[in-house]
Amino acid sequence: MYLISRSAGLTMPLRDTKTDYHPSTGAVLKVHPALSVQFHHSPGAPDWAKDAVQKLPGWGNGLGHNEDPFTRVGVLDTDDEAKRQNWTPEEKEFVEQALAKAPSSGVEYVICAPPKTVKPWDTYDEFTGEDAVEKILYTVDLIGRDPKAVLHYEQENENRPEVIEALEALVEKDAEDVIGVISL
Repeated sequence: MYLISRSAGLTMPLRDTKTDYHPSTGAVLKVHPALSVQFHHSPGAPDWAKDAVQKLPGWGNGLGHNEDPFTRVGVLDTDDEAKRQNWTPEEKEFVEQALAKAPSSGVEYVICAPPKTVKPWDTYDEFTGEDAVEKILYTVDLIGRDPKAVLHYEQENENRPEVIEALEALVEKDAEDVIGVISL
């Protein structure tokens, strides 16, 4: 999950330390650490994230004359934060749900994602069945579509292993052809 806030350094405590006790003896079974996140300074946020943060209420208020509000934004990537803080998958899931449900979501920060890859051609999703791979490869060649773009779309949407394998082979073949031309 990728989030962007109006200010770097925004820290959000999400859970206090939690202790599990044995129901009969009262002995400590497990201590769960407190969970918090901090947005990090990122003036180089991607355009799609900048578009999202500009929709926050009061965006840009309180800035100095000619001050660029993007010099103050903070970002949080929960995948990176999970690695940095060594979270378990359950802790990461808890953090993501807490961030999505927090009252400050949509006020202090927004959850955003890169735009999906554009469909390679209008009828792409209609290519199904046993001959889908053949039809897709034929059309890629016929209309001169970049196989990498088609591969990205397939991975994000249909995710058919046989189509992905064929497109990866085509991308690799195209890379070899380019290397062969350059080395001549």
